This record gives sequence, structure tokens and C-alpha cells, in this order.
Amino acid sequence: MSEFSFTLANIVQTLFIFLGILGGALLFEKQRFKGVVLLLAYFTLLMTFNLLEERDISKQFLFITPSFTLLMGPILYFMVMSLASAPGLSHWNWLKHCIPALLSIPFTSHLQWVVALGSISQLMYLVASYRLLQRYDLAVFNSRSDAEALQLGWVTSASIVIIGFLVVDMVRLNIRPLLDNDVYYSWYLVDLNILFLICCYLLVKSVKQPELFDGLTDYESSEGEKDFAKKVAKKAAEGEQKLLAMQLFEVIDKKITSNQLYKTPKLTVQQVAEEACVAVKETSWAINQVSGRNFNDYINGLRIEAVKQQLKAEAGTGPSILDIAMECGFNSKSTFNLAFKKLENMTPTQYAKNGN
Repeated sequence: MSEFSFTLANIVQTLFIFLGILGGALLFEKQRFKGVVLLLAYFTLLMTFNLLEERDISKQFLFITPSFTLLMGPILYFMVMSLASAPGLSHWNWLKHCIPALLSIPFTSHLQWVVALGSISQLMYLVASYRLLQRYDLAVFNSRSDAEALQLGWVTSASIVIIGFLVVDMVRLNIRPLLDNDVYYSWYLVDLNILFLICCYLLVKSVKQPELFDGLTDYESSEGEKDFAKKVAKKAAEGEQKLLAMQLFEVIDKKITSNQLYKTPKLTVQQVAEEACVAVKETSWAINQVSGRNFNDYINGLRIEAVKQQLKAEAGTGPSILDIAMECGFNSKSTFNLAFKKLENMTPTQYAKNGN
């Protein structure tokens, strides 16, 4: 290993420590981002111990860094739970998930075994995190018209990359006897830089996330739409179910269109239900059954139809397409463009140029 490569690795580790401190300071007061703060604190501690061990300061007394692989999974899942505001582990129950990491400390001399167990643990928690994020997205799109702004796709992407990085790093550790020292530490340096960039990405996205969805618990409650659908299925034949859904949808759709509720930028299924004097679970169920769309797509569909009608009426002499879209309930250009292309298979500009 060259001195130059070793010095660069130490510099990146030091940058990691400062990033963790900065991230903690920026996000500390944001309760929903406490999981991101914990993840940054995890990497800060990991890099601190890595730095001490590689400088031969602490390794002779305590070799602890392999045990961190068993902490990554629980911390990742806790981060997703916090962002999704999902009911689940209390602090004490979450700490129980950290016990394997503590128990592994006396066995860190068996590096490959500890790292292998850590990698299996990470993959298991990644699957659990991914499922939770899917539930979150389902709830958002069935509850809010501004669902795109509330999505946590960046968390999914970052989590997968982090786990992928750790699996690759496990390979590096396990084939160390086959690698030249310079290759081994150059690989480590590349991995460090990639992980550093991922954590920077997480911090930036956390700071810029304007709002998070709070209704996952309500959506998944025992009186949620899935339970309601099951009750309906038990009480009515298929034809009667469709009739009931159509009757409810007619009331809901009429209320939304006649009062132009779809023009409300952050319209929720709760607001629609209150206006139509229909229960939330019934509102969501009827929209899904009759329109074949989730709440978000249904409302955006009404907005896009309103945009198209106004474009035809104005015939190119009125406001811009974006101004019309904002007037019809969209709250951002990107959301409007995505929704329009999804429903019309073309961009708004292409639609206007074609003279539709």
C-alpha cells in the first residue's frame, strides 16, 4: 500500500466525519429525519474507528469495525420507518435488533464470518425497507393529489446503492489474500468515495424534501379500504358490488367536478370524502373500482381534461400551458409534465403543437 493512497483514504474518512456532524446539525430538529441523522451518525462512528484502526491507534485494543456490518440493516430500516412515519419498533425494541452487533464484537477476529452475517442481515432489512416504502407509496397515491412530491424514491435508490456497496466491500475483504496491497487499498479508496457521495446525496435530498406523508397509519387501519372491500365482498354479489361502487362514484365525481375540487393543489381523499359526505374508505374504494385509477391519477386526469379544454377554448391566444396547469390544480411543472405524458403519451408542448 502506498503512503499516498493511505493518506487519501484518511482524508475521505475525515470528510465523512465532518459530513455526519454537518448533517446532524441540519436535520436534528426535523423529527421525521431522525433516521437519516442516525445513519449519518453510524457512518461518522464507522469512519472514526476505521481511521483509528488504520493508524494503529485502537486496533491493538479493540477491533470493532466488522461488527458495524450487523448494525447497518437495523439502522437502514429505522430510517425508512421514520420517513414513512410507520408504526412499528419502539426505541427499546429497535435496540434489540442491535444485540447481534454487540455479541459479535468478541469474534471480530473471524472477519469473514462476521462480515458475511452482516451482509445477510443487510439484505434482509433492505427487503423489509423496500416493502415498507411500497406501502408508503400505495398510501400516498390513494390519498393525495400531490403524491409525486411526497414520494421517497430517493430513499429506495440510496438504500439499494448503500447495500450494494457493502456487499461489494464484503467481496473485497474476503478476497484480500488474492489482491496486491495497492489494488486492495485503491479499491477501498474508490468504495469510500462512492459511499461519501451517496451520503451527500441523502443529506441534500433530506434537506430539500418539502413535505412527507403522515397518513400511512390511517390508511392501513383496520377500517381501511381493503377491509371495507372485503366486507362488501362478503355482503354482496359481484353485480351488487359494481352497482354500489358506481352509485358512490357518481356522488363523489359529481361533487368534485361541479365544485371543481380538483383545482385544489394539495387535495386529499379526506377532503373529498367530507365534501361528498361519504366515508373515506368508501370514497377511495369507489374511485379505485370505477375509474380503475388510484386517487392521485384520477384527480390528475380531471385536471388534464380541464387543461385540454382550456387550451382548445383559448386556441393559443390565452395564458401559457404552465399557467393553465397551475390554475387547474397542478403545483409544479415537473408534476404536470409527468402526469400529462402518463395519460396522453405525449408532452403538453407536443399536444399543443398538434393542435389537439
